[in-house]
Amino acid sequence: SMSLEYVRAMKGKRFRLHTEITHVGGHMVTGHGELYDEKERLCVSCMASYTVHTDQADGPGRAL
Repeated sequence: SMSLEYVRAMKGKRFRLHTEITHVGGHMVTGHGELYDEKERLCVSCMASYTVHTDQADGPGRAL
């Protein structure tokens, strides 16, 4: 799942993205990101959670 919060319009030519993994579990990874404009104003904030599959059948040498 992913949620985005648009805080302000993205104006300018350069932006800074800050990302951080906030949780790593057995089957779930959660992270947070923020996108800033040239004046270091927050433009977008997001939170994402991803399921991690660890099925051995998907590893190297598997039959297609």
